[in-house]
Amino acid sequence: MSDQRQLLGDEHEAQALAAAAARRNRPVLLIAAAGLTLLVSTVFAFASMNAAHAARRNIASLAKSDRDVQRIAREIEQWRSKATDTPGANRYAIELQLSKLEAINERVELPQPPTLKELTPLHPLDSPIQKRRVDVTIDNVSLETAFAWINEAQKTIPDLFLSAIELRPKPTGWSVRIQVARWELRP
Repeated sequence: MSDQRQLLGDEHEAQALAAAAARRNRPVLLIAAAGLTLLVSTVFAFASMNAAHAARRNIASLAKSDRDVQRIAREIEQWRSKATDTPGANRYAIELQLSKLEAINERVELPQPPTLKELTPLHPLDSPIQKRRVDVTIDNVSLETAFAWINEAQKTIPDLFLSAIELRPKPTGWSVRIQVARWELRP
């Protein structure tokens, strides 16, 4: 019996040694490392594809912006060439004359002449032109008459534009404060 036990013990020991050898022969660590490497490389590949796609979109957007800027630059050049080719090329040389604004009163038939006050001209840096502004106050008129005056002023003086308007009701009509402006060559 003891021999039998010894044989059984030797058999179990042999089986244990065989199982240990089999486990050593299985490269679990290598397989796990390879799987982890595969997972990391897959994530990196997807991240790279997303970054490449975003870069392509960014390049396309920049290309579109570049085309837009070039188109606008061409349009500006066309306008400049048209401006120098046309008889109105000296349009900034025409001055905003207060006497012309005063003369509009007679055509529109205002009850009393408006008060005109020239404001300090505005000019962008390094620009040969400036924005001349005039504050005009018309008291006790109907809105129709005030708007007729504005319309006549814009017809009389080329490139004159309305930059501000303030309307206040009064018992005998309206008090209208207008700011007209025009771009001109700097003196």
